[in-house]
Amino acid sequence: MKTKILQTPFVTVLFLFGFLFIGNFTKAQETKTVYYYATAILKNKKLAVTPVVTSVIDRYNSAVACKADLESYLIDYIPAETSYKIDYSGSGRATSSGMGSSHADANKYRMQEIKRYKDWGYEIVHLNYISFSCDQ
Repeated sequence: MKTKILQTPFVTVLFLFGFLFIGNFTKAQETKTVYYYATAILKNKKLAVTPVVTSVIDRYNSAVACKADLESYLIDYIPAETSYKIDYSGSGRATSSGMGSSHADANKYRMQEIKRYKDWGYEIVHLNYISFSCDQ
């Protein structure tokens, strides 16, 4: 009889630890890491570029939403925190964004975009001090 009393709490504790372990393992698989950046065309032929931003989001959410949020953030950030003005006079969009499957991959695309705009005669403005996070 005493052995059963001692075994019942022990088995209960084992089950609890098992559920906690499985729960934590499942939670880790429910997120993904995304890497993206954004640009904005500024007046006087300048291009604002963010660093590559890394966010951990729900596995079922899209990184496209994070990119769109970063573009919206730039529209507010640039006039409020810098002396630059976004140029809305062009035929295309004033902001754009890109992404990659890794930080290095996203940075490669970012550098290609910077080079393209430099070749077109744009001055590059690096927005290294943005404080953005994608909350999904």
